[in-house]
Amino acid sequence: MKKMRLLALSAFFVLTSQLSFAQQPDDVAIRAIENDEREAILKGDTATLLKLLSPHVVVHNPENTIITFDKITQRIRSGKIDYSSLERVIENMLLLKI
Repeated sequence: MKKMRLLALSAFFVLTSQLSFAQQPDDVAIRAIENDEREAILKGDTATLLKLLSPHVVVHNPENTIITFDKITQRIRSGKIDYSSLERVIENMLLLKI
């Protein structure tokens, strides 16, 4: 009976660790892309933003309005969006594989 519990517990830890590590490369890649976007916003680099974001993206901005990608790039170019710092805190990431 003890051997069965030990075997079951060992199998649980192996499966749990493999599930956790299976998502790590995707998690790292997504965080890297998010950081590239953050840096592009800080630098006002609209060309990089165009590579990273869909031209169909819409954003709910601090003025409580929803704006399109074109409006975002216009605001960056005009200096209306000009952050000295930008911090995002990702509290949780759930990756679904379909």
